Amino acid sequence: MALDTRDLAYFAEILDSGSITAAALHYGISQPALSKRMQLLEKRLGVKLLERTRTGVTATIYGESLYVRARAITSELARAETELEELSGTGGGKLSIGVLPSQAADLLPRVVVKLAASRPDLKLTVAEQDRLLLVRGLRQGDYDLIVSVIGEYEESLGYLNYKILLHDHPTIVVRKSHPIAETSVVQTDQFLEYPWIMPPVTAERRRELQGYLESLNIKLPLQKVECQSFALLTAVVSSSDFIGLLPHNVPSPEERLGLITSLQVGWTPIDRQIGLLYLRQAPLSSAARTLIKELQVAAQRDHRH
Repeated sequence: MALDTRDLAYFAEILDSGSITAAALHYGISQPALSKRMQLLEKRLGVKLLERTRTGVTATIYGESLYVRARAITSELARAETELEELSGTGGGKLSIGVLPSQAADLLPRVVVKLAASRPDLKLTVAEQDRLLLVRGLRQGDYDLIVSVIGEYEESLGYLNYKILLHDHPTIVVRKSHPIAETSVVQTDQFLEYPWIMPPVTAERRRELQGYLESLNIKLPLQKVECQSFALLTAVVSSSDFIGLLPHNVPSPEERLGLITSLQVGWTPIDRQIGLLYLRQAPLSSAARTLIKELQVAAQRDHRH
């Protein structure tokens, strides 16, 4: 059963936008014509793919299965077109990177600047996402590669290749003049005396922190503020008695100015492997291979220093 790749692209766009009308506008065709094509696609496959509701269009269980493959197929076709443009010299190519917020602030910017200078015609896109959304986006073809945590979950996914770049040790931070800032080794019960600012419950970093503190018999404090932003976290910590947790390699203006400091604690810190991940079966473009090489060089340089 041969499927038209245009129908797969239309189908994926409908689910991405949540609307047949929006997808029709995106591709410059009429809404009735697109609806008809989707009806014919469902008839050809013999299953219902889309559910039409008052709030938009969602996928059925069959539609969800097809969506993953449709996105992968359309992304691979786009990559092939980009690679041919690079080889023929008619285009600078495209590269899409997904990255954890912590790495977007440190390692990646230096490499992006260097890559942009060496490939001025390259269209480079960088998107920040949480760990699980990065892996999902990589599999769906949203990214050519991602910079993320490499843990048991990532290592268990047989469709991924990965290269470890560095080890990150998140640190507990307070303002320079915080009452416990001068303590040589902070005791666990002292953490319960002050409010915390931390990632929301749904964030991977929050679950990681909570599990780690519970392993040390430290209960999360009742008084807390939840946020995803490192900028907000450092601003709150530097101007109050709040306690926060920062990735070791996230630079901030407050830290550079000496407004916040890391606490010395009497236990082994969290150890997170940070690395590159990309699809095992998807060939990498020359731009992606260059980026990987530059990231490895930058990570090795940081390790030596």
